[in-house]
Amino acid sequence: LGGRCKTVVVATISPSITAIEESVSTLNYAQSACGIVNKPFSSSSIAFGEMPNFSDKKSSGECNIESWQEMEMRLQYMQTQVDEAQAALARKHIQQQELQEKVEKAEEKLLVKQKQLYDAEKENKALKGVVETETRKRKEAETDLYRAQIDLKKTTLILKATQATESSLTVEAQSLISKLEEIIADRNDMHSL
Repeated sequence: LGGRCKTVVVATISPSITAIEESVSTLNYAQSACGIVNKPFSSSSIAFGEMPNFSDKKSSGECNIESWQEMEMRLQYMQTQVDEAQAALARKHIQQQELQEKVEKAEEKLLVKQKQLYDAEKENKALKGVVETETRKRKEAETDLYRAQIDLKKTTLILKATQATESSLTVEAQSLISKLEEIIADRNDMHSL
């Protein structure tokens, strides 16, 4: 910034959109730092908390101007630091508010999902009860069907046996009727003799 030394200012900025204010502040500071010109002297009393010595009467005008320039530069630097800190604090506050809103939304979603889960479990229990009832009814229907099939087979067997008995009885009745007719015919023949 002065004398025979060469000073380089490296301004590092972020490509993130959330750090745009900080990047602009850094660029502004770098631009203002490039315009700083001073007159260095070997025994500087510039330090925070120290004031320059104005006891020397012959150079008090020169020291006074340099001191004021130095104080103005310090004031500018401190003001820039305060502005950057306030901007960073504001960004952090906004980020914290966004995070808080995200947390609240996530908690609301969690409550909704928990209610949906509770409702689904309740409906699942109800459906299990319905399934158990329907399974029991189906088993009862299968049992009734099995019994009906057994009864049908028994009835079919009885019907077949009855038909066989009827046909054998019919054959016997016809043979008895034919014998009876023969006996009646023989009797009539005997009476006529």
